[in-house]
Amino acid sequence: MEKKEGEEFLISKDCELETILELAHEIKKIDPDIILTKGGDQFLFPQLLYRAKINKINFQLITNLNREPSQEFLQEKFKYFLKDNLLSANTSSSSSSSFTSYGQIHFRPNPFYLYGRIHIDIETSFIYKEARLEGLSEISRICRIPMQIASRATIGRCLSSLYFYNAGKKGILVPWKPTTSEIFKRFTDLLNADKGGFIFESKPGAYEKVAEFDFVSLYPNIMLKKNISSETINCNCCLLHLDLDNRVPGLEHIYHICKRRAGIVPSSLSIVLERRSEYKKRKNNIGCQKNTKLKERYDKRQAALKWILVTSFGYLGFNNSKFGRIDAHIAVCAFARDIMLKISKIVESHGFEIIHGIVDSIWIKRNSVKSVNGFDNYKSYENLKKDIEDKTGFSISFEGTHKWIVFDSSKENSDLPALNRYFGIFQDGTIKARGIEARRHDIPSLFAKFQGELLQSISTKNNIKDIIKIIPDLEGIYKRYRDLIYYKKVHFSELVFTKRISKDSDEYFNKGRKTIESCVIQLLSNNGKSLFAGQEIKFIITDFYNKNYMKRAIPIELIQDLNLNYDSTKYCKLLND
Repeated sequence: MEKKEGEEFLISKDCELETILELAHEIKKIDPDIILTKGGDQFLFPQLLYRAKINKINFQLITNLNREPSQEFLQEKFKYFLKDNLLSANTSSSSSSSFTSYGQIHFRPNPFYLYGRIHIDIETSFIYKEARLEGLSEISRICRIPMQIASRATIGRCLSSLYFYNAGKKGILVPWKPTTSEIFKRFTDLLNADKGGFIFESKPGAYEKVAEFDFVSLYPNIMLKKNISSETINCNCCLLHLDLDNRVPGLEHIYHICKRRAGIVPSSLSIVLERRSEYKKRKNNIGCQKNTKLKERYDKRQAALKWILVTSFGYLGFNNSKFGRIDAHIAVCAFARDIMLKISKIVESHGFEIIHGIVDSIWIKRNSVKSVNGFDNYKSYENLKKDIEDKTGFSISFEGTHKWIVFDSSKENSDLPALNRYFGIFQDGTIKARGIEARRHDIPSLFAKFQGELLQSISTKNNIKDIIKIIPDLEGIYKRYRDLIYYKKVHFSELVFTKRISKDSDEYFNKGRKTIESCVIQLLSNNGKSLFAGQEIKFIITDFYNKNYMKRAIPIELIQDLNLNYDSTKYCKLLND
């Protein structure tokens, strides 16, 4: 019987051999171009091929997993595969590895590639998780990387491929290793140069009638418009033609930028910026609003390109990037700081004050009460937007006005702000939250659900006074969730913590740590599962204060009792915190 699109079916025969053969037959019959798996790289395909070899049907499975021109070609291609190494034909020559990205350690399993088909492991593909197949195909096309490789590649690797392509078009040789070094600076110059982005620190608390503005891809646009790349900083060709136009603001005596040739980095980013702008324009087109699938397709594609742009700035200062250089990174920050300082003057000239600003976003409020229907006239924001764009040369979007917004305080010191943790309600009732538990993926789903319910309750209120009036209702929500935990009316699946480990299993054991994480890792190791730095562990807290640290938690893989006795006291305390 022919399988229909979207149909699910189970392959289950009387013995393992027949099950594997039936799977091979179904793959050949359906003949898919793309195969999506969960854990296909690390476990599913390696284990499947191992069992096929044990049953002496590995050639049949390999023949159907891959799509090749002929049996003869397969036999020649896999002759070493059939004799010696079961996995070498389909897996990359590189082994599993851990890597660091933006301060987090990630684990990359040995990739399992198919020939003639595309295999995507959705558990390890960052791009697929963020933008699905539409975004992955866009990244693959833009960066000139085969889709199987792009699905497993970091954004930095995709970006490098884009740079290499444009370097090749310009006839520029790419060095084996980066050859440019940081420009020597005096100590005082280093202090002035190494400052990062500009931040307007808010005073922790709640604010009403706040407008939000956000620059459109500010840092990539600075790199494009100012022609910033590793080879354009302090070029020799412009030494005799220096003026204010090619000097870096605040660092004029240290850096200048080439005006005669376009850099590899800005040349590469130009097409990404143009395509993303076009996708966003099409997504917001009136005709597209009625076509949900088309709108979603454009949205996924622009979202994938956004990650290229987000990464481009950090990658510019990465020491292993072929076209990266810390001086170029510093120059971008200097231009960004100059833009933010100009904005502060423009905002003040329009009768507003900045109550919070971080890198490329600002939140502003009227100095005095000049509003229409409780909010400033929309035209005043449009005038401010136009003035900022005219005087800075960079596009900025007006995100909307908040009925109220709360900027949270630091957990270490309540007098200090938490720069990127806030939540508020736009005038149309839309909730915007960043950095709080409801946005995180490592905490129990029950905690996120609890915080989400609180936000929904206060989202209908127009001001802080109205919120204060319903505090008893909010306390009632808290008590309801607390009682659910305390009286164990919550299933343990809603209380799972997720942690990404920073070291291999052995390193935890060698240091004799007695933390929740080391308990979970030890239990997994005792049951035959070793972990590498960057892999995730999922666990339930069972008895947090037990003197025997091995009884404080249990990994979800080892849970056998569906009525698991979790530590309700600890979970109630965490809910309260």
